Amino acid sequence: VAERSAFAPGKMPRYIVDILPARPTSWARGAVTGLRARGGVEVTRLEWTTDRIVVELRAEGRDSVAVRPPLGWEQKGAAREANGAYVLRQEVPPKPTAVFRAEFSRAAP
Repeated sequence: VAERSAFAPGKMPRYIVDILPARPTSWARGAVTGLRARGGVEVTRLEWTTDRIVVELRAEGRDSVAVRPPLGWEQKGAAREANGAYVLRQEVPPKPTAVFRAEFSRAAP
């Protein structure tokens, strides 16, 4: 899903990578690798169970990537944007190809 301000002159397009937006409930656990997302982002690892989702992304020339977990999931200790996404930032010093990692758990009711 692209944000409304996805295309600003002179800026890298901004996208939100939605994590498992339509996972069937029968898929209680699973894993995938090698997926492509918009904006030149590669999902190098995506694993999920009933209580945990781990995602690793790789992107060239980006210092951050926005990811949005399914409803009812959160990244503990991280601030969530108004659009429901978490912004993952590259390590310092930046690398030409950045690797981003997030772990989500079920939000407390």
